[in-house]
Amino acid sequence: MSQYANQYELNRVDDAVCLVVADIRHQGRAKSPAIIAALNSSKPLEALLNIGEPKYHERLVGLRREIKNLTAEGTLGTHKYSITHKDFVAN
Repeated sequence: MSQYANQYELNRVDDAVCLVVADIRHQGRAKSPAIIAALNSSKPLEALLNIGEPKYHERLVGLRREIKNLTAEGTLGTHKYSITHKDFVAN
């Protein structure tokens, strides 16, 4: 995560956004310019979750569902990434 945090300026960025950036890179759905454009949009999480449509539609549906569930249970949405700590820290 620290590499992505430096590459995409993810310091103090929400955990869900970081998760989707890592998933995009892991799955090879997009290159850096598309990720950076999404991160700079007014709704970065939504924009990131649209990267790969329609080719990866089923993956994105599952990812949206899991983010919603993990947020509802309090696993996601409670931390931000810290470059200093090289870890997620509580909001």
